[in-house]
Amino acid sequence: MSIPTSPSEQWTEQTKQGTKFLYDWLSRREHSCLELQKKLAEKGIDKAIHKTLIEHFIAQGYQSDRRYMEMIIRAKANKGYGPNHIKQLLKQQQVDISDFNALVLENEINWFDIGYRTFCKKFGEQVSNDFKTKQKQQAYMIKKGFSFDCIKSIWSELS
Repeated sequence: MSIPTSPSEQWTEQTKQGTKFLYDWLSRREHSCLELQKKLAEKGIDKAIHKTLIEHFIAQGYQSDRRYMEMIIRAKANKGYGPNHIKQLLKQQQVDISDFNALVLENEINWFDIGYRTFCKKFGEQVSNDFKTKQKQQAYMIKKGFSFDCIKSIWSELS
């Protein structure tokens, strides 16, 4: 590979490298725009180039934050995480979560069932009568991203 001597040659070389990286990463799994920007920056691709490349990949349908969000929702729900945890994760990736509830409905995700399984896996099918233990159970479920209403529903189901 020759060393670029002019800015346009450098642009072309970085564009080729960036395109190769994007195809490689997106062929393995979905990525958010922010993830791709960070990865391209780590590879030394100019910010203007990676912005253009990512816009092109979005226009071609190769990258979609909606598909990324759907993948994260399914993966995290399968691991026992609740909606609050997942939304926070998506916000950190600067993903627009306006379609969150629609994707949950499309994927037929039942937060109560996921919360119930998560609770039973950690604590068994017994709700403690001890105040401190109950607080620990509640703190665990909140950390996993479940709402107070969901936790109360799980407790009433187990009682």
